Amino acid sequence: MSTYPALKILQPQGILDAEQGKGLYREVTELLDADIQWIVIDCSTLTFVDSSGLGLLVRMLRSGEHTVLNCSHRT
Repeated sequence: MSTYPALKILQPQGILDAEQGKGLYREVTELLDADIQWIVIDCSTLTFVDSSGLGLLVRMLRSGEHTVLNCSHRT
């Protein structure tokens, strides 16, 4: 029997700034505390990311061993 690591896909929408980033960071922290092993942050529905939002994404990538960031852009 194979076991697969716990996986959660987050898809923030709209604007990712300092205010919205607080909620995303809190959600990621809660998932890590709940032993979710893989977190995918799908940024394809973001319309704008300011410097605070970008800093948050970089910080989350550095802090989580199994955090994956998908930055595809839809036109």
